[in-house]
Amino acid sequence: MKGWYKALEDLVWLTQLGLNMLLPLVMCLGGAWWAVNNWSWPEWVFLPAILLGITSAYLFSREWLMRFNDRITLHWWIFAVGALFVAVIVACVALWQTHRSAHGDPIKMIRTE
Repeated sequence: MKGWYKALEDLVWLTQLGLNMLLPLVMCLGGAWWAVNNWSWPEWVFLPAILLGITSAYLFSREWLMRFNDRITLHWWIFAVGALFVAVIVACVALWQTHRSAHGDPIKMIRTE
């Protein structure tokens, strides 16, 4: 039973660290998406949003990890994987919307736009 408790405890720590690393990036991208859609900002706004999200994720994660006695190092590839994960989700959503628009009824697509 003690092994299961340790495994669940490690899973909770890993989940919390993952949320600390992904949430700032997702929030910055969500803000950029909202600004592009509502204020007609140019789409290059996503690039500074990604940089701001990765930087804030690093700072939040470092600050969160400093609270513990056990120290680990944060490698650059952890944040690259997070950014790649978000980029894959964004690409999949964009491809799905494009496919739906291209293969759907043109009247419905114009009406909902």
